[in-house]
Amino acid sequence: MANKPRSQIYYKIVELLKTGSFTTLQIADKTGINWETAKNALETLSKISVVSSEEKNGKTYYTMANLELRDDTLLGLPISDEQKTRTSILLKSIETVWNNILPNRPLNRTFRQKVLIKLIKRANIKNVPYGWYLFGQCAVLHNPDLSNIQPAHDHDSEIKTIIEEYQNLSTTELLLSHYREENNEVYMSRIKISDILLNRFTEESLSILKRLLIQFIFSFGEADEDVNAALNAFHSVCARLINSKNPKEMEDIRPLINEAFNVLWEIMAAYNLYISLRNRDWYEKAVLERHYKLKIECSFQVFKEYYDALQDYCPPIIITDKYLRSFKGILAK
Repeated sequence: MANKPRSQIYYKIVELLKTGSFTTLQIADKTGINWETAKNALETLSKISVVSSEEKNGKTYYTMANLELRDDTLLGLPISDEQKTRTSILLKSIETVWNNILPNRPLNRTFRQKVLIKLIKRANIKNVPYGWYLFGQCAVLHNPDLSNIQPAHDHDSEIKTIIEEYQNLSTTELLLSHYREENNEVYMSRIKISDILLNRFTEESLSILKRLLIQFIFSFGEADEDVNAALNAFHSVCARLINSKNPKEMEDIRPLINEAFNVLWEIMAAYNLYISLRNRDWYEKAVLERHYKLKIECSFQVFKEYYDALQDYCPPIIITDKYLRSFKGILAK
């Protein structure tokens, strides 16, 4: 099941609208998206104030509503020149010190970001926007071009100390260390769930998965209504599947469950980033909300497809007197 092409529908439309204003038919023709899908996507983009529309000669034309989408930042968020320069110099400095200490070990993005976050906190560095995302805390400027950046050396000693602390860890060990240090149970549970979903199911692993999903929900806590709905829907469908199928039957749909969980995590991570940035003064609330909502709407469309596919594997719910009494009890509460 292809999820990424579906998730890119919105971004394809947004990229086109950066070049001018177009009707729904023109957008469909130029992007290769069918008319009905383009129409629905435009309605969603209008609802979250990403695009605006106006009537000309009896036709509706759509255009961008002043939204910048960068390629080098999380959620395409804007970043000031000062913030970009400051973040880039720090990342280049980390790269330089790393190469001096570990010349035969390439610096991957996860280590680079975790060293940066630790450095920001230890040295109390200002004006480098960062927040929680897919793999923990990281800078908003997530994928900069550092080829023409010159390193500074004012934090070399702190960088060296941090790298020496991390150098014997694997990437997974680094992430777990980061989550424990920040006391983040949600991210630790996410790693454990992903590990189960990447390996062949057994009776034991399915039992552990059920327990971890409940832990996952409780440690995440309250989010906005749509994020909570997606999380509870995934837990519900997984519980129904585990309760009705043996490990061999579950193994047949394990890749689908794993992909659905990955999309769910994208939704949750986007929410985590939104909340962690909203509590700072780096962004105006309206700007942050529009970028967040665009990402969420894209991911929700994909998640719904996976959820519907998993529902097809579930047995029908049989309405018994016991079920009705239980349901009425829930309503009464």
